[in-house]
Amino acid sequence: MGYEVAQSNSAYILESEQVKMISNDQMYPLALLLWNRAAAQGNAFARVKTGDYHFYGYGTKRDYVTAAIHYSLAVDHHIAQAMFNLAYMYEHGLGIPKDIHLAKRWYDLAAQTSPDASIPVFLARMKLEVKLLFSEMQLFKFTSSWKMSKLDTMLQRHWDLFALVVIVILLVLLIRNR
Repeated sequence: MGYEVAQSNSAYILESEQVKMISNDQMYPLALLLWNRAAAQGNAFARVKTGDYHFYGYGTKRDYVTAAIHYSLAVDHHIAQAMFNLAYMYEHGLGIPKDIHLAKRWYDLAAQTSPDASIPVFLARMKLEVKLLFSEMQLFKFTSSWKMSKLDTMLQRHWDLFALVVIVILLVLLIRNR
């Protein structure tokens, strides 16, 4: 009948691992179609899922611009996950211009919108601060040939672990020198 909740539920059932009705090659495009229909009818959760499908390339080509559009539309409904995803995209310049200040702003709004987002936002903000610290201090002047892009390439997706280690070291030093 075209009800957005029914379309959203159907998409959720399709992508659940417990129910395998069709292969992944058929499942993702069909689920994307259902998420899209539910999102077009105002379902904010479906809007975030549609953005996720475009971000990761499930059932379609990877398209960061379209993902950013869907996350931006979900932000209008005060969805913290959409705010966090949009902040991540601003942080890394995926589909939108890289802007660290807007990334910070969206991370903060996500934490204000949902208490569940406070820990992921804290870790993401710490990662941003460590990256900014290293870029400003040029890696503590160990060598001028090191650049942030080289560090980005070296750490790639493990920035969060690196930032966590730095935070733990700083906490240990703080407690020890107390």
